[in-house]
Amino acid sequence: MLPRKFRLCKNKDFRIIYRSGKSISNQFLVLYIRKNN
Repeated sequence: MLPRKFRLCKNKDFRIIYRSGKSISNQFLVLYIRKNN
């Protein structure tokens, strides 16, 4: 299950992060999403 904040990001950004960032920490994803939103 993905966090709610993760679902808010755009589909394109989500695909890029999910494919190339499976090992990236959740904190980085949250900061990345906050910058885009």
